[in-house]
Amino acid sequence: MLWAAARCQAPVPEELLSIAASTVSDPSAVSKLQTSDAARCLWAAATLRWAHPGFLSGAHAAVAPVLAEASPQDLSNLAWASAVLNFSPKGWVVSVADAFAHHSRFRSPQAVANVLWGLARVSEDVEGQSPRCEEKLLGALLEATAEALPGASSQHVANILWAFAKLSTCNETVLHKASLRMAALLPEASSQHIANSAWAVARLASKETLCEHLFSSVSDHLHQRVMGEDGTWQRGWSQCSPQHVSMLCWAFAKAVPRHGAARQLLRDASTRVTELALQGPIKPQERANVLWAYAECLGAWEASARPVAMLRRVVLALCTATPGSVPKAEPERRSERMATIAAVTALGRLRPELDGSTWSVAERWAAQRLHGLVSLNLLEMKAADIAAALGASTRCRLVQPRLLSAGLKELLRGEG
Repeated sequence: MLWAAARCQAPVPEELLSIAASTVSDPSAVSKLQTSDAARCLWAAATLRWAHPGFLSGAHAAVAPVLAEASPQDLSNLAWASAVLNFSPKGWVVSVADAFAHHSRFRSPQAVANVLWGLARVSEDVEGQSPRCEEKLLGALLEATAEALPGASSQHVANILWAFAKLSTCNETVLHKASLRMAALLPEASSQHIANSAWAVARLASKETLCEHLFSSVSDHLHQRVMGEDGTWQRGWSQCSPQHVSMLCWAFAKAVPRHGAARQLLRDASTRVTELALQGPIKPQERANVLWAYAECLGAWEASARPVAMLRRVVLALCTATPGSVPKAEPERRSERMATIAAVTALGRLRPELDGSTWSVAERWAAQRLHGLVSLNLLEMKAADIAAALGASTRCRLVQPRLLSAGLKELLRGEG
């Protein structure tokens, strides 16, 4: 019943949840629970976002001893559900992935994508560092991926690439095959799938030839005009959110910064950035990614042919407050502080291309954000963060006395 309710996305009465929890938690009932039943129960719980400790422990106790007997689909459901519910005691999801990777039966593209996604989701630690997985397991999963790619949908390919990027591993053969598959599927892919794939390939590709075809195809695909829901002709960018634009700009600047595909993408993206900036505030990391991308790709144009009007338009869009919005003066998390520092640094790199009025707006924005940083208790900032903030202020030729003082104290502390 729980599985059926989850399939129908119907509200589940508390009484039914209580019965399910007590039944699966009962040791006598656990011994009678089939592997497929346990997998379906966990899938249903994840779909409902219901993480009852007793239920999860009972389902785990039922399936762990007979994991080798589970079907690839059951293992896929177990990996996906456990990751969604953040449930992986003693390397549970790694064990599920290992059983899946060495299974002799057919493994569908969706199953491969789910297992990889689940493994990446639970393996990434809180600092975002590369997780530790045995090379043997990753090698087997790469083989399973190569077999599944010809029948994979755009969502499957995007999830597979995202997972390998998070796991910081993918051999050139699989990466090239996945890139070609996504390029072929672009007409059916959502903007989320496209952005995720580009971001992942940019992180994984060690050389431009591995991703050149995909990035050229993505740039051309988004550049094309399509009939929108309102009956007007629009570019593919019309469906891109600020996050998508940010990921795409970052990916192209990381992977193909001097390529013609990057020039075309950034030209088109500038229009979308302007539209989105008028619709609402842009998140710190999204702003930082976009500004960094335009600064990084300056070399894609000859110095005398740089599109300065485009650059000024992007800077004004990202450094002008949205009407009615109240910008947050002080970044709350370290990630936001670092994003602010990265954005200010990028503005410093773009400064030579900006006219006086544009730089005046950018300078005011940068000064306000740096002031917000130093308004914090500087003792909470790491030495590396203070150094980065000093570098950003120097790039923009902005003087922040408190920041300079903090930098000198760190320098003297290091010498002492």
